[in-house]
Amino acid sequence: MATIVERIVGQSALPFSESLGYQRPKSVFGGFWHETRDHRLVWTQNIISHADRWGDDFLRRFDEHTVPLRRVLRRTYDQVGSLHHDIAPLLSPSAKRSRGTSEEIMENVRSLSWMEGQKRRELSEFYGLYEVNGEAKGIEGLQPDVIKGSITLEDIILGLPGEKMADRYQAYRLAADHIRNVHQTSGRGIGELLANDILFRRVEDGVVMDPLLNIPDIIYRQRKQRGPKVGLSDQLIGNVPEPVYKPVPTLDQQATDMLDFMMSIAVWESRRAERLGEAHPHPYNIKRVMEEIVAGYREADTTGEADRVIRLVRSFAVRGRLSLQGDEDIIDTARNEMGQQAADKINAGREAAGLDPLSYHNTPYRRTHMMTASHNEARLGISRLKRRNRITAARLARQGVIDACAI
Repeated sequence: MATIVERIVGQSALPFSESLGYQRPKSVFGGFWHETRDHRLVWTQNIISHADRWGDDFLRRFDEHTVPLRRVLRRTYDQVGSLHHDIAPLLSPSAKRSRGTSEEIMENVRSLSWMEGQKRRELSEFYGLYEVNGEAKGIEGLQPDVIKGSITLEDIILGLPGEKMADRYQAYRLAADHIRNVHQTSGRGIGELLANDILFRRVEDGVVMDPLLNIPDIIYRQRKQRGPKVGLSDQLIGNVPEPVYKPVPTLDQQATDMLDFMMSIAVWESRRAERLGEAHPHPYNIKRVMEEIVAGYREADTTGEADRVIRLVRSFAVRGRLSLQGDEDIIDTARNEMGQQAADKINAGREAAGLDPLSYHNTPYRRTHMMTASHNEARLGISRLKRRNRITAARLARQGVIDACAI
């Protein structure tokens, strides 16, 4: 199913300059890059993109958690078959994050910045709103030569730059440092970070420099807060309180960004191994890659916020985010270790107080259904692997994140 999702919504490649000497793979979702008649480089959405926005929102409702298929179907039935037959909840964003409209994406662009030396740089220097007759139609690349001539992290992993090949470990470290820079300068998360979301504007002697974000087209939504249950009699007379919406906490946003990024890179390392004729990368290699990313994120931090983000990334991974198939036993092992450590700490205090120790028991993690994992498998790139290697890639990614974030 993940392969079907990818084939439908994967629309174009990031634009490239002929001076790069290679063609980028098709890996842009939710829209497509093209040049207009007046030679403007723009990213726009078509009818497939608009259908993808609804599907993206629906599938992302289960990206961050493992949800049984029956609950997916029941929730959908409850919304369609409600008292007022209101299908608006299905057509409006309800996931923690989802693909935005052109205006929402541009608002996200304007909110992101980073420090480059002593100078504050704005992402809006590179991307602007593309309008036709006063109507927003997409996002324009304001510096097309920079975008076309940049090397992406995805290119480096696959070895596409050829003689300009950069040290990918140095690229991982610099990319992670740039993500932290954007997080702390902007005071918020980005939305989604995959291997093709980091560009490097310069590469000299195998060293990449001047990182830049791709268009941040995934938006963190305000979440509807659960209120008191409303009975049927109150619904009939219209006595229903207004829903309360709150933004996703900043720490949650930033940890979600980093979890996305680390899982994506681990999967792309598996794609690299396949390209080199190997079944999958050695676990030690994944461990080193994940450690480079964590080190790069923490290296220049002086506030302690980076450590909080990394610890939450591990917590997310242990809790089963992002939803993938085949890694349930790894989650169980990590949860048992964390639970036993917490129990030992509590029992040490109980023993000192002369109380009997408490026993620890963990409920096995439930199996992830193919449908609720399909979106993550498509966007992380697992669906591009040979079928026999997909579960191994998911397991290596999960284990690599859990181990590297144990700080």
